[in-house]
Amino acid sequence: MQPAPIQISPRPERDEAPWTDYVDTVLRRRRFVAIGTVGAWAVIGLAALLVPRDYQCSAALALPPVMQPTETDRRREERDSSRELALKKEEAPKPGIPVALYKRVERVISDESVLDKGMAQTLSAGEVRDLVRSLDEHFSPITSSARDDLQRMDREDTIIGIELSYTTHPAERARQVVNALGALAHDAFVTSYAMDQVLSQTVKASFDGLRAGKERMELAQENTSLEKQAADMARVLSEARHVAVGSAREIVDTREGGHLFLPPGLQLVGIHAKQVENAYKSRLLEHDAEMADLRLEFLRRLDGRLAEGVRANGSPALKEIPRLIQEELDAFLSGPGADRPGGPYLKIEVAGMSEAIASVSSSTRFVQTPTLKRKPRALALSVAAAAAAVFFIAAALVAESWRQYHQRG
Repeated sequence: MQPAPIQISPRPERDEAPWTDYVDTVLRRRRFVAIGTVGAWAVIGLAALLVPRDYQCSAALALPPVMQPTETDRRREERDSSRELALKKEEAPKPGIPVALYKRVERVISDESVLDKGMAQTLSAGEVRDLVRSLDEHFSPITSSARDDLQRMDREDTIIGIELSYTTHPAERARQVVNALGALAHDAFVTSYAMDQVLSQTVKASFDGLRAGKERMELAQENTSLEKQAADMARVLSEARHVAVGSAREIVDTREGGHLFLPPGLQLVGIHAKQVENAYKSRLLEHDAEMADLRLEFLRRLDGRLAEGVRANGSPALKEIPRLIQEELDAFLSGPGADRPGGPYLKIEVAGMSEAIASVSSSTRFVQTPTLKRKPRALALSVAAAAAAVFFIAAALVAESWRQYHQRG
């Protein structure tokens, strides 16, 4: 039996690649594609000529060092005279401000009412809302860390400046926005620093008053005890007149009760001398307590004046704080009790605080003046031109598809 022959069917011819149909369609409708694309490019070019150019204005605001050693650090330096602390004391203060103080300034700037008032002559209400929503793009910290990242800062790092930027048109308007933003940051920072100083000085004055009162009580108790001791020593002296007194050049170690071997008369003189010394210290402490009370009274009044100014201004960003402090001091010293002896001392201390605030205010300035830079539009125009060409090519393909569909129908 013969096997059936194997039938080999011919291989079907391969269809033409579909992309060639697309190319043919575009070529058939090349006039439509070319005219539409060129027209779109003409509109894009005309719009590029008529639409004003955007300008980016950027600046950097420097923040002076305001970190001061605490009272604990001062006492430690006074107790310990080691070489390490001596070298540390000679080091220059760290630049910049703590993160907590910067956060307070940032919260002030992020308040829409503060920006609305500060930008009233420059931005509209809608632009102010947009600025608040994207504040991180226009108001960012410059850290002392090498990474320059607020989230990755070490404990020793500080904020040394603020970078400001804004993009709009015309160029002068962008410059005005950055200048206004820098002025708000300056006033908010100086106000926060001044209020911190007033609070710190208030706490210190309260502590000084309590310390002086406590030490005066201790001296009074010691003097009461010394009076009883003097009476006892006088009785011992009257009973021990027959005891021979040692040589006038005899040396006695008074430590660990050695003073008991001194002649009773000499001990009695020492007791009275100690009472006189304690009375002198008590008078000094009384003066310190009066000064602390005077400072505390003025600082509380100044704190109220600053709070009143913040409420009247509508934002914690006051101007000319040293002048405000001087006016409040003059009013305080000319009021009731103006003849108090602590007035000159209060003037000196308040002058020091005002000078520190004025120094911080003058040191907070632009280290990079507002600089203008044109925003490049070449990339945007290229993308728009390419999108126009793609659109008309796609339109040609869709038109051809519809034509074929209706022909089959």
